[in-house]
Amino acid sequence: MGLIGRIWKVKEEVDIEFVQSNVYTFHFKSVDDRIHVLARWPWTFDVDLIVLVEPSGKGDIENMNFSRNECWVQIHLVPLLSMTTEIGWFLENLVGDVSDVDAGINGDCSGIFLRVCVKIDV
Repeated sequence: MGLIGRIWKVKEEVDIEFVQSNVYTFHFKSVDDRIHVLARWPWTFDVDLIVLVEPSGKGDIENMNFSRNECWVQIHLVPLLSMTTEIGWFLENLVGDVSDVDAGINGDCSGIFLRVCVKIDV
């Protein structure tokens, strides 16, 4: 198994194909491995961010946008009364384009920080 496969902890091989400068395609032998890798972003390799974009339709690479990536950020020192999903979505204007707020199993934002998923320009 190749280095990327070991990093991603996939069960079957992943073939990597060079497309153009800094653009590669990853061909998964297993759909479960593909789902696993896409669900556990963001990924880095040798301190560089790997921006994974799932193709739609025929997957025309020329029209795919690799300039934005999602990542989870922690917002500390939030007053307890403000630890809500509404505040998480409100913070979109401060930290970036919020795509999700971690509300936990019971729907409450509890803990020592608020966790939001944001799309950032890379």
